[in-house]
Amino acid sequence: MIKVNLFVGKKPVDLASLGGFDLSKLNLKYLAIAIGLSYLPDFYFYDMFQEQITANDLKMSGFSKKYGEIQTETKALDNIQKQVDALERLEKNLQEKLVVVKEIFKKRSNPMNIMLYIAKNTPEDLWLTELMVENNIIQIKGESKDYKSIGLLIENLRNSIFFRKDIKLEGSTTQMKENGDRVEVFLVRGVILSYE
Repeated sequence: MIKVNLFVGKKPVDLASLGGFDLSKLNLKYLAIAIGLSYLPDFYFYDMFQEQITANDLKMSGFSKKYGEIQTETKALDNIQKQVDALERLEKNLQEKLVVVKEIFKKRSNPMNIMLYIAKNTPEDLWLTELMVENNIIQIKGESKDYKSIGLLIENLRNSIFFRKDIKLEGSTTQMKENGDRVEVFLVRGVILSYE
């Protein structure tokens, strides 16, 4: 019987070939020169550029200081911007309230100016017994010695800025007073355009 040993065993490590490089073909002189030259700039050029490095470091520290100052100013400006935004919101709120106030003034219905106008433009022989303002409708009751005075009153009311031009006489009757005087009792009605 023939015995065959198939066990190869461990191969010795070949230091001449490492990582795919054949170190036996490597020139050690040139390798030493290359390593020496790689460290040469540190020894030789470091002193040459040291002044520039120091100057640049000083500039860098100055820039860092300015950057800090600018950040401080930016934070202060952010606070100011917040205040400006708050003021703009307040201004907008006040403008909205002003619009409401203007609407209220526009809709207000104080008949004082109307009553003054009627008092100044009422003929002398005419007197008012009732003046009523409700829902922008004016109703005037009164008496006059002459029918022409009632027409003059209506014409004065139509020419005013307070009333629409369609003010009219709603009714008129003739009555006799106890002293024997004849008077015209009238009712005038119209629409109020403005209270100012």
